[in-house]
Amino acid sequence: MVATLLFSLFFGIAAFAAPAPENRAGVRPRIVQTRALGTVEVIKLLSMPTRYVLTYHYLPSAACRALPGFIPYASGGDGNGTPRFFVGYWPSDDTAVVAHQGTDPSKLLSLLTDVDCFPVSLDSKLFPGMGGALVHNGFSDSQRSTSSAVLAAVKRIMVKETDKKCQSERGVKKVTTIGHSLGGAIALLDGVFLKLQLPAGTQIKIVTHGMPRVGNQWFADWVDSNISDLSRINN
Repeated sequence: MVATLLFSLFFGIAAFAAPAPENRAGVRPRIVQTRALGTVEVIKLLSMPTRYVLTYHYLPSAACRALPGFIPYASGGDGNGTPRFFVGYWPSDDTAVVAHQGTDPSKLLSLLTDVDCFPVSLDSKLFPGMGGALVHNGFSDSQRSTSSAVLAAVKRIMVKETDKKCQSERGVKKVTTIGHSLGGAIALLDGVFLKLQLPAGTQIKIVTHGMPRVGNQWFADWVDSNISDLSRINN
C-alpha cells in the first residue's frame, strides 16, 4: 500500500516523462508501415529460457523462424530480479539489436522492480553529462545491472569482422533497442546509455511497446533533443 501511494504521488507531482506524446492541432499521427519481421516477434524470444537464446536458430518455434539470419552475441538475466535480455546482429536492417524482457507478473522481484519508483540520479560513469536527470530507481537498477554486457556485445558487433554466417563485414553504425513494458523502460535507458558511450555518428533507434514513464522533464527534454528515432507504441 505504501509503495502504491508513493508511486501515485511521485508520478502525479514530478510529471515523470518518457517523453509523453503531445496532442497538437493539425498534426496527424504517423502511420508506421509493418514489415515481415517486427519488434513483437523479436520480443517473443525473451519468453524463452536464456540458455536457448544463443542457439535459437536451431529451434522450430515460429518466433525463431521469424528471425532469418539473426546472429546472437550475448544474452542474460534470470527473468525475475534481472529481466532477460539478448544482443545480436540483424542483417536485414544492418543493425545491432538489444532487446529486454517486460514485467513478469508471476515473479515477485519483477513486480518489485516496477514499484521501486523513487526518483534517483543516473550513474555518472554510465550517463556522463546527465546530472539534471532523475529516473525511476527500479528501471535504473535493472538497466545498470546488464549495461556492461550490453555495451561489450554491441561493441563486438560494431567492429568489422568477417563471419561465415552472414558472409559480410559488419562494422554496423546503427543500434536498435526494443522492449515491452519494463523492457521498454530499460530499452529507453539503454538507448540513452549507448548514445553516450558509442562513437559519435552511431545511429540509435528505440522502439518500445507499452513503455511506462521513465524520467523527469529534464530527462524527457534530453531524449527529445538527442534521440531522433524513437517510437513509443501503446495499445
